[in-house]
Amino acid sequence: MGVKRHILTDGNGIPLAITLSGANVHDKRNVKDTLNSILVFSGRKRKKPKHLCLDKGYDFKDIEA
Repeated sequence: MGVKRHILTDGNGIPLAITLSGANVHDKRNVKDTLNSILVFSGRKRKKPKHLCLDKGYDFKDIEA
């Protein structure tokens, strides 16, 4: 019983997205939710990140696509 925080930041460490999951849920299950929750300010188009630096918990072939 616990909570994991999945935090996406820009190159300066500024948070762009935060999602939560149960502690017993594998990290790879929250990648899409975290990427889809990037904050977009009014009038700006959502951009797909060009580069991601992830820890070992996210190292799976289906995430690389």
